[in-house]
Amino acid sequence: MKLVLSLIKCNPFRAQSKKEILGNTLVIVAIVTMIGATPTAQSHMHLTTTNPPISREQIMTDLLSKTLFYGGVERIYCVHVPSSYDGSHEVSLVLALHPAGGNGYLFELQTRWMVLSEENGFIVVYPTGGVSYSYGFKWNVYNWVDSPDDVGFLMALINQLKSDYLIDSSRVYMTGHSSGASMTITFAFKYANVLAAIAPVSGRWMTTLGIDPNNISQPNAPLPIYIWQEEMESNEYEYQLQKQYWIDWNKVDKTPAYVTEGDYKTEIYTGGDAEVALLKS
Repeated sequence: MKLVLSLIKCNPFRAQSKKEILGNTLVIVAIVTMIGATPTAQSHMHLTTTNPPISREQIMTDLLSKTLFYGGVERIYCVHVPSSYDGSHEVSLVLALHPAGGNGYLFELQTRWMVLSEENGFIVVYPTGGVSYSYGFKWNVYNWVDSPDDVGFLMALINQLKSDYLIDSSRVYMTGHSSGASMTITFAFKYANVLAAIAPVSGRWMTTLGIDPNNISQPNAPLPIYIWQEEMESNEYEYQLQKQYWIDWNKVDKTPAYVTEGDYKTEIYTGGDAEVALLKS
């Protein structure tokens, strides 16, 4: 069954400009319509938030900082488990990947996924990338060979979370901003069958690094994808290449439906194995 992706728009934790809002806060797109429903549900579920005030102290209390030893290195990640979780039923899992120069904890401050987790009853995890960068970290994007093995780390993390919590394996979602968006795609090329859907926000497509997506190992399953293109981005050609790749891979109809919500315009391609959407803000 196809998953129709939904857009979540939240107020920023702190925003000084439209560029900052788009770059940091609207990354809370993501993810899906049925994130809080059963896998067989037919109705679409649009996630919303009332954006209640949330303090850094509350985040520090409710966000668990954990480590996972992988590849000879202790890797850090943060987890928020909604207060409604009691281990009696399976819940959805969202992995939210930070941009370059950040880390998992800061990404919660920027995106406030924790609020959505509480309101919709899913577990959200914020891993930290394996490459030191500026005052934080970035991800080893479009690299399936060299260390750090961020793809392997994320797969090991998903398995660890399934061991720690009652996770519905059919409802594991991944999103990210910038470097985190590219890492989301990198992971999907190896483990598409592990994911229910992805939502890369403002991420470089692999052709910008000279990689031909058709000359590498292909994803092992169709995959619903919601691509977010920010209005400040000028590399329209790369987004069209990425969109076309997923249209061909998911075997969707070439003629899209168009949805406009204020400043947001979305092309939606259906009729194939998995839905493809491209949003321009």
